[in-house]
Amino acid sequence: MPRSSNGGYEHNSIQAITERLGDKAQGLGRVQVTVLRDLEKDDLPIIGFEIEDNGVGFTEENYRSFLTPDSRHKERRGGKGVGRLAWLKVFDRFDVDSIYLDHGTLYRRHFHFRLTDKEQVEIVEEGNAEPNSQVLTRVTFRGFDPRFAARCPSKKGSIALRLLLHFVPLFIAGNAPTVVIDDGDPINIEALFADSIVTQRTTPLDLEIDGESVVIDLWSLKCNKTVRFGAGYNFAFLTANNRSVIDYSIDDQLGLRLLDGEYIYLGSASGEYLDKHVNSERTGFTLDSSDIDVIKRAIARRDFIGNLGNAKSGD
Repeated sequence: MPRSSNGGYEHNSIQAITERLGDKAQGLGRVQVTVLRDLEKDDLPIIGFEIEDNGVGFTEENYRSFLTPDSRHKERRGGKGVGRLAWLKVFDRFDVDSIYLDHGTLYRRHFHFRLTDKEQVEIVEEGNAEPNSQVLTRVTFRGFDPRFAARCPSKKGSIALRLLLHFVPLFIAGNAPTVVIDDGDPINIEALFADSIVTQRTTPLDLEIDGESVVIDLWSLKCNKTVRFGAGYNFAFLTANNRSVIDYSIDDQLGLRLLDGEYIYLGSASGEYLDKHVNSERTGFTLDSSDIDVIKRAIARRDFIGNLGNAKSGD
């Protein structure tokens, strides 16, 4: 999916689940992404997405934060307060239906949001939830801008790999809730990733950037080639706040295609320095390209091949 699309809300879902469930988020948390397609057309184009989670929901505090431009409500977790504006670059409207718990009572908040001069928020329902309701938030994105729709992978299974790419840092850390994508056949994203890992290790990279000593952690993984992310085989990720910000092929740097003829390498770089220098939309870093190159060169210099498998070219 395009970086500016609803990937941001999937991350919000994970944050909401962590806020509600804490240490139990991995076992009890759930995010489901449903792909919406135009069934009247032969090529079944994607027209939107529906994302459902069992996180804390649109409580009064979260709703007020949502309505506040440049909100700092999620700043400690890397939130920049502008995600909803990024969504409206890609979709012309979205619908929020949230059941949340407040002092032991379940409430429902259902509204539409669209980018208009007036009445951007249209309230559908607010008040007590129906008896026996479950805590649940469903956000539906529609009105896919054709410029972004054309860049969205459309083959079944490809969306799952893009989500996996987006949240590799969380899956590597092993603290993500269950994430399922339903594009006709439900796929557990974390299970897809975990089943692909052959071996892994973590290495600290000691760098100097603009005279500052910086430590960046590099997770190196040898994975089955079934999780290949596109053109290329071996990829590295520069992450911030447990989220992939820059991903790029390192085939040319490594001089290889597959490890042992059938595996790929994934490297995920993370650390406080990267968290502090991510931009407001989390689509890039507020660093000079030369600083990014320092990090990339450090990743390329690591002797991960000897530990993760011998390089062999070809398929």
